[in-house]
Amino acid sequence: MNDVAKRNTKLLLRYSKLISSKIPERAGLVDWMEDYLAVAQGSISRVVHALRNQPATLDNYNNAKYMAKANAGLLHQYAQELLDLLESKYLQDWMHSKISIAASLIDDVYHALDRAPSYALTFQRPGNLKD
Repeated sequence: MNDVAKRNTKLLLRYSKLISSKIPERAGLVDWMEDYLAVAQGSISRVVHALRNQPATLDNYNNAKYMAKANAGLLHQYAQELLDLLESKYLQDWMHSKISIAASLIDDVYHALDRAPSYALTFQRPGNLKD
């Protein structure tokens, strides 16, 4: 059963790195992509924390725009750690579900960003728009 989790985690690892590399500094993504990245990062964070035998927390979790690059980077780190943990830990059903959902979300974001980066990227914060 961990084979599916490993495959999905490898997808998360690959796509999170590619997404992070496609987002220029001080840029964000359209709302749904930002949301998907935040949810995927939060899901994988919970699994990693649970596998570490620590409580799952979302300290400093920020679902605001312009967090896409940070969330993709954090997701990449968690996916790498998760891949290592999968070698020696048993996954509960809810963990498999979180990994599958995160893999599906990150897949959607990557392919949308890859197809139409000009649609996906946002460069100005709403409070900094010039007249």
